[in-house]
Amino acid sequence: MEKTSKPQLVAYLRERAHLTEEQALMTLKALYLFSLEHLEKGVGVVLPDIGQIKPSMGKGGVGRNFRTGEATVIEPKLKLTFSASKALKEPLDAAQRKAAKQRDAKSQDGATGDGRA
Repeated sequence: MEKTSKPQLVAYLRERAHLTEEQALMTLKALYLFSLEHLEKGVGVVLPDIGQIKPSMGKGGVGRNFRTGEATVIEPKLKLTFSASKALKEPLDAAQRKAAKQRDAKSQDGATGDGRA
């Protein structure tokens, strides 16, 4: 899976929002700080038309050292879950369905043996 990079995101913000590079970087930094501040308080962050990030505490417990068999305490850790919004999922789902139909149509054309590729 290919991922986008920070420079790609900055370039996109510069082009689409007509920002300077410094303004685009400051926008990303502000979004990061806003998210960090709220997630540290245990408050979820909603990114309109994108989704939401929710904090939760993972389970702690007792684990074992595999070499010695000694019991060890595993501290609970903060976990973040991201839920994509309906506005983000619907167009992606539609695109996936369209691509699947095209793949199915191509595979059926090839299976008929009528010479079409």
